[in-house]
Amino acid sequence: SLAAKEGVLVCYPNGTPLTVMPGRCWNGGGGRNGFCAVAKKAVDKNVDDVRYLEELIEHLSSTQRVDRVFLAGISNGAALAHRFATERPSQLAALVVVAGCNQHAASEKLIPSQPMPLLHIHGTADPIWPYDGGKIPTQGRLDSVVSSLRIWAEANRANLCEERELPEHRHEGLRVTLCRYEGEQPIEFYRVEGGGHTWPGGRQYLPRKVVGPVHPTFSASTTILDFLKRC
Repeated sequence: SLAAKEGVLVCYPNGTPLTVMPGRCWNGGGGRNGFCAVAKKAVDKNVDDVRYLEELIEHLSSTQRVDRVFLAGISNGAALAHRFATERPSQLAALVVVAGCNQHAASEKLIPSQPMPLLHIHGTADPIWPYDGGKIPTQGRLDSVVSSLRIWAEANRANLCEERELPEHRHEGLRVTLCRYEGEQPIEFYRVEGGGHTWPGGRQYLPRKVVGPVHPTFSASTTILDFLKRC
């Protein structure tokens, strides 16, 4: 409804079906230099999701009125969004990620070749993609938020210029802090203190003990749209 109100065309691509549980996954990279594959099934099968998104963008651009393309994702989808922006920056006007880091760039030890406007939202109590990264037994480690921001800050030649809490989003122990970077392209990072592996303002899709809490008053969707309007 928000996209329709603002005249934004939204496309939800299909990933590789999982076998052990419902859902789908993406080849977001990893599997090298001690980093785990995200997601392992798609990485092991060498699914070319970067090419898939390229072809999807080409198709939509030929059948719809498309002025600019923005890519957004959460969790494994965020990892793929990072990877696509790293490998195909000319295809995008901006990158948006929630609860996921640039596993591809970290595992390949590379810096994106072009700057990219970035909005990143991540909860400090995320149990699935921990804020500080960390090792998954038998698989490797996940990139951290600090590392992922550093990768994009270097690509954007950007420096932290502002860090402030947003008091209007205090809610039962949850807090939101905005960190802004200025450079060749902007970076905005919203740190959700106490937030889980969730979409702020969305639904509690799994119990809090599994994915952590959803921030009920801080809307990721509205924040993202406001950011994209400025890109």
